[in-house]
Amino acid sequence: MPNYIKLRKRTYYANIPIPAELRGRYGGRVKLEHSLKTSDVKVARAAAAALAERIKLEKQAVKGSRDAKDALARLRYIDAQREVLSGALRLDGVSIPLPDGREAEVDPVEAAVEAIVDETLDAAWGRADPHDPYAEPELTAEERARLDGLIDGVRLRQGAEPLSRGLYDPPFSETAGEWLREWQRQPGRRPANTARQYAATIAMFSEWWGDKPLRLLTSADAAAYVSHLSKLTAGQARSRKARVVSGGNEDGPGLAPATIRRHVGRLKAIWKWAKPRLSLSGNNPWEDVAPPKRKRDTKSYLPWTIDELRKLLVERPPKRRDLYELACLALYTGLRISEAANLTWGQVRKADGVWVLAIEDTKTEAGIRDVPLHSALGWFLRKPRGADNEPVFPGFNPEGPGKSRGDDASRLFGAHKRALGFNERRKCFHSFRKNITERMEHEQVPADTWARIIGHEPGFTYGVYSPHGLTARKKLQIINKVKYPGLGLPDPDELYSSEAVAGRQAA
Repeated sequence: MPNYIKLRKRTYYANIPIPAELRGRYGGRVKLEHSLKTSDVKVARAAAAALAERIKLEKQAVKGSRDAKDALARLRYIDAQREVLSGALRLDGVSIPLPDGREAEVDPVEAAVEAIVDETLDAAWGRADPHDPYAEPELTAEERARLDGLIDGVRLRQGAEPLSRGLYDPPFSETAGEWLREWQRQPGRRPANTARQYAATIAMFSEWWGDKPLRLLTSADAAAYVSHLSKLTAGQARSRKARVVSGGNEDGPGLAPATIRRHVGRLKAIWKWAKPRLSLSGNNPWEDVAPPKRKRDTKSYLPWTIDELRKLLVERPPKRRDLYELACLALYTGLRISEAANLTWGQVRKADGVWVLAIEDTKTEAGIRDVPLHSALGWFLRKPRGADNEPVFPGFNPEGPGKSRGDDASRLFGAHKRALGFNERRKCFHSFRKNITERMEHEQVPADTWARIIGHEPGFTYGVYSPHGLTARKKLQIINKVKYPGLGLPDPDELYSSEAVAGRQAA
């Protein structure tokens, strides 16, 4: 991939060659150079690549490509509309005289638009034949698109319907492609197959729907597409050729409901993202069309056996140290994966002279609790401590509206267990909570007592008549009862030393 960026004083700049046939449009410049306003190299590369793609589009348009000209006109229209709606265009201090001699201030955005329209039309009239009495301003397609975008932007600011929007609506694949590129530009995005999966969703829907503008999508279309997905086999969903040849799988089972929900979720996100950008109206067509999600029976989770734990964490531990530490933490505290992965250093504190993990952001009131650090977790307190608002496990990618690191950690653990041949859905990260609860039962710790530590409701009697619960010292005495005979979890420093890692790689 060409390197389109340069670093100057901790800020990246675009550095894109301009083809000879376009240099007249760029004031004779040989390169496009301007600040990308970011110090993140991934964001800078993505932004520069988008600029380079636009220059390529301009080159194709100059060479006569109809598709390129249409795409470029759409971009000019959308850019102009955004300039108006964002208030980036302003011309202050413009007024008009009133009949009574006073002057009325003109809206600065509308004044700027009027000035651009006048200037553009004057230039267009200058290109018209002065001897032709029927001559009209000779606007280029891009000039007309820009003026239409500016005028529609003003109308939208005034609460009126735009006049030319339908002329410039992009096809679904273009809108979805822009959404995907913006998603990929997000800082801290960890390389994964997710982008490829999103691209597959976009391609499948474009193929089925005919790649029409998103504005035309209805709830009936969305429901029909879900029905179509329910007739596709996994092989047909992966292969365009198989979909075209077969046309579906009317007689057999189609895609799993969970797979259909994933496709619908991505399409729903695209429509939501596009709504303010394309001024779409109405409700999201993808609402309530996916198959309902079955609630999992959490009682079906099974604890790991000692032999399984030894294979999972000792003999063939995770490649990533933070994933190993997270598993150890769960085995000796009973934390849920989201509670452990989202820990900040401010939550690691002392209470009653005891080191605890203060769990605060939970779905239920019972989940708010202090969990003491088991004596086997001494290595945790030796970790370099950051500021109170810094994550204990920064290597996990924060995702979703809540910026939770738990989903990323869960996927990584799932990949690790499956690589070792553990494919049973009922054995997962949550099973560590089953393991520690099993040990509590073995030690004959009362259920109401253990509920206060693991984050469950303690029951009516204890909840009502003992609202303050156990002291941190008492909780530490209880949790230190947990032992896993025959497991022998190594200290992370020992397990992930360069010698130990090299030995595992050689084996």
